[in-house]
Amino acid sequence: MAVSAYAISTSAAKRRGRPNALDVEAKNAVIRAAALEVFASKGFQGASIVEIARLAGVTRRTLYARYRDKRALLLDAVKGVIDERLQHYDLDGAASAEEALLEIAADITVRSPSAPLLTRIIIAEGGNFSHDEAPLGRAGRDHLLQQLENVFAELIRKDMLPPANTTEAAVLFTDMVLASGIMSLLTFAPDGTIEDLLAPRVAFFCAGFAGWAQRGG
Repeated sequence: MAVSAYAISTSAAKRRGRPNALDVEAKNAVIRAAALEVFASKGFQGASIVEIARLAGVTRRTLYARYRDKRALLLDAVKGVIDERLQHYDLDGAASAEEALLEIAADITVRSPSAPLLTRIIIAEGGNFSHDEAPLGRAGRDHLLQQLENVFAELIRKDMLPPANTTEAAVLFTDMVLASGIMSLLTFAPDGTIEDLLAPRVAFFCAGFAGWAQRGG
């Protein structure tokens, strides 16, 4: 995945004073994208702050002002991929919970431009990289679960799903739909689209959700 150097308009570049929140987040997004590309291609040990800064079009000082080390940068990049699709996901346009969850599952697994890079990094570094004593895979999963809890809470609030424990719902969805879908993609080349692969899993999850919720889920 090619990453463009961080660019802003000439007028914005000449603007004096502290950058606004949108400028800061735009730059952060480019830094995270550059970090993902370098970590995916070089691995954690082989990646360098210098190369990430060059690819992002920023200075080393800018990176170190945001992240204390490579570990913090990698963890933020992993969380950024998750937030990219989930934190601002609009459920208003979905006709059903099944439709919304299928879109989310497809975005997380492959449709997001950063998803393949994230999968490669998690597989390569998930067991031996740690941040604050938490393995990378678990740290990424924990963040994903937090965001999915918000999704399920919103689906329940909109009466698209029956009341249930959102924490447990997020865990079930991750294991039954996302993890199994990713493993299928990694172990064989399925026919059809990613939606064809995930749709039966999402349908099965939604079909059993009401019964599970009634049993105290």
